[in-house]
Amino acid sequence: MRSRITVMCLLLSGCAATRPAVALGPPSGTTSSDLAIACASSCDTEWRRAEEWVTKHALLRVAVVDDTLIQTAPQPRQYPIYHFAVSRPVASQSGSGIRLLLVCGNRLGCRPSADIVRGAFQQYVVSGVDSLASQSRFAGIR
Repeated sequence: MRSRITVMCLLLSGCAATRPAVALGPPSGTTSSDLAIACASSCDTEWRRAEEWVTKHALLRVAVVDDTLIQTAPQPRQYPIYHFAVSRPVASQSGSGIRLLLVCGNRLGCRPSADIVRGAFQQYVVSGVDSLASQSRFAGIR
């Protein structure tokens, strides 16, 4: 698990010179998990859906949006709020897919569970169906 986070951070750091410095790894005292979604060809439709989903469901503002990274602002320490970092390989790199790094800012956890959030994100990115649509923005993902 730790090696996947390290690889994700290294993958995302390749573009660090072109965007503002933001912490990609989970701060101490937090829990994190990741998800990989395979997609066909360039993943443009899935990438658009990923941006829509994060914008709709994140309580933190979306700080970075470009062709390879969607990331929310760093969360305040110990708040039960999810931080999202979604990435995909640049066009010149091999492999096609979208990765989600989900970080909960509180040791006691966030609501809903990370499994539910990952499942809802994957369902929306793949099919466009939002299983969290019935929840208001502020009652949803924390």
